Amino acid sequence: MAEVTNLANVSYSFTGARSPSDSDSNLLVTNVLSATSIEISKTPLGGTYIPGDNHSFVIRVENTGTVTVDNVVIQDNLGELVDGETTTTLMNYITGSGLYSLNGSEFLSVEPTNLDPITLSVGSLAPGDVYVFVYTANTISGTVATEITNTATVSGDANGTPVTASATATITEGTYALLSVQKFGSDSNVSVGEDFSYTLILTNTGNTTATNVVVTDSLPENFSLESVSYTDSTGTTTTLDAGDYSVSGNTLTVPSDTSTLDISVPAGENIIFTLSGRFTEA
Repeated sequence: MAEVTNLANVSYSFTGARSPSDSDSNLLVTNVLSATSIEISKTPLGGTYIPGDNHSFVIRVENTGTVTVDNVVIQDNLGELVDGETTTTLMNYITGSGLYSLNGSEFLSVEPTNLDPITLSVGSLAPGDVYVFVYTANTISGTVATEITNTATVSGDANGTPVTASATATITEGTYALLSVQKFGSDSNVSVGEDFSYTLILTNTGNTTATNVVVTDSLPENFSLESVSYTDSTGTTTTLDAGDYSVSGNTLTVPSDTSTLDISVPAGENIIFTLSGRFTEA
């Protein structure tokens, strides 16, 4: 579609001091439709993402030409990270999430024929037809990207003439903390009464500090806990006071409800808890 503007001018004269004179008409804007034209737009429902979360997108395709476009196919690359010769897809389509609407009709379920890239066969679009496709994708956990840009492309055939268009949508990384915990024992075998310790390593793979951290651990019933030490992200180790943790039954909680201990894990760092004690006869 092209936009054409024009105006008319008339000049004239008359008897008087201000002669000659002229006047312009109003500016006329005319949209000249191409016989073979198709447009696509892509909009994220929300501008930020957190790895592992779901994110929805709306793809809108319109036949802006004057002839029917056949064999219409929509493809979406789900965001790609290119590193040399390696291309990594950053999102996964969630099966069953696809919906479509034609010309404002009720949304109905639809599933792509391929998922990487998303490939959706639309069929034919008459002049002026608008096809809307909505889907949800999961941002892959562990994604290391400050933003994800994915591209949607539409292609078709208008009276033997190929038509295509593309659009991009960008979502940026939100602020989040993401903690994981690993647990190790000081030995795989231990005798009753011998010293033994459990080590808990908390790692924050997010991009902001995790605060108000509370750790719980269901200890073996025949494990007698004697001390708890805490190594912060600077490497400083402190043996906690008995009031800084609690044991209810066999469940350890750090910090306790009455403790003023403030546990935090900075982004990209880890902290360590060491639980020392001995096993008794079961």
